[in-house]
Amino acid sequence: MNCWIRIALLTCWLVAGNLFGAQTKVHLLLSADSAKAGETIFAAVKMKMPTGWHTYWKNPGDSGSETEIEWTLPEGITAGEIQWPIPEKNVLPAGNLTFITYVFENEVVLLVPLKISATISPGEKVVSANVNWQECETVCVLGNKTVTTTLTIGNDSKSSANLPLIESAQKKLPQNKTDFLVKSSLENTSDSTGALMINISSSGEWDFFPYTNSTAKISGQTRMVASAGSVRLQKEIKKTGAVWPKEISGLLVRLENGKPSAGYEIFLTPAISESANSASGSNGMFVGKGATEKKSLAAMLLFAFIGGLILNIMPCVLPVIALKVLSFVNQTKESPTRGKTLGLIYGLGVLVSFLVLAGLAIGVQKAGGSANWGMALQNQIFRVVLTVLITLVALNLFGLFEITLGGSVMGAAGNISAKEGFSGAFFNGVLATVLATPCTAPFLAGAIGFAFTQSPAIILLMFLASGLGLAAPFVILC
Repeated sequence: MNCWIRIALLTCWLVAGNLFGAQTKVHLLLSADSAKAGETIFAAVKMKMPTGWHTYWKNPGDSGSETEIEWTLPEGITAGEIQWPIPEKNVLPAGNLTFITYVFENEVVLLVPLKISATISPGEKVVSANVNWQECETVCVLGNKTVTTTLTIGNDSKSSANLPLIESAQKKLPQNKTDFLVKSSLENTSDSTGALMINISSSGEWDFFPYTNSTAKISGQTRMVASAGSVRLQKEIKKTGAVWPKEISGLLVRLENGKPSAGYEIFLTPAISESANSASGSNGMFVGKGATEKKSLAAMLLFAFIGGLILNIMPCVLPVIALKVLSFVNQTKESPTRGKTLGLIYGLGVLVSFLVLAGLAIGVQKAGGSANWGMALQNQIFRVVLTVLITLVALNLFGLFEITLGGSVMGAAGNISAKEGFSGAFFNGVLATVLATPCTAPFLAGAIGFAFTQSPAIILLMFLASGLGLAAPFVILC
């Protein structure tokens, strides 16, 4: 009977993965079918999201992960940087808090220039892109797909049927020149906080979408004060490095009915001023919903705990926990208290794993990088190791683990996945945490996004709260 139960659970796992896995359709298109040596053409990664879902801009905002493209190109062809279209600003109220992200809905086309060497050999060339993204609705999942196409190198250039789509995508890119003046300053600066002021010699409704900055975190919320022929924007800025940033870059976005109609890439060199903030009065208008508020640590810890609870019913985690319930129940036949002990050790494995994740996030931030939930799953080597590990667990559950696997690492992984005692319970807490990272539950995205903007001590508290949420149902059941 246990065999049939396991087969049913595995089937549910596969169905859940199919229903709740990444649904975005990804295609790789080229502006030319054939090109000459020395030319530059455009590649387009077209992403079509399901209704209600979105992917993220190069600066995701308070939560999420930007789309990444890893190229495999023939010798003589090199890829440039992603040319990002203007995103939309997504405002998510959560109680008395507001989370802001920069997203693409429905469809987005990411353009990348491909430079062809003057010395490239003629013939058909294979162009391949491995695309990693995060897509979200009320839940979030990580997606990955490798897309491939071909390009002929010869004596003639021939446009492809995709050229009109690529030209249309180019029109959606931000401009790099403005026909108005922009000045900026940092005001009311303290040891770690201040106000970024941006003065625009143009009327209308404006917003500023910042790029990520290694020494500062710029709030997504914007206060706008308009006067005759000019606009002043105010954004809260928090210093994360040793000094205030000398340059702040991003998109200055003109809005119509709250939606972006044009964007300008700007590079600000704000002067630091101790003068009073003239835009801090009640006559200011916030671009987007909500208002700047002090985020409650207690509320965010509660959100992190609730998000961890919800992770238990996500398709990334639920099948593994269901399978281990059977194992733990069988082991309680040895002693009535054994199930309780195994549950506590499982919970300890979850908490230790979340502390490790918190340490990694703090390390990435201290090194000047940008941490995000599920960042480990964006590493190809980690995904391969995890796939092998899950395969070993599945073989053990089906009673087929007696096969001999070569290599000390594979043998060690096999031994630990086969154990049913205390070490096995701890390992399954670790495994549940690892498997949870591709999914982001409601409440969790905002809570972890908030954590990544705080001090190391707050990051540790937020991750511990999430770990307690993930571990709590199973520990209580045991």
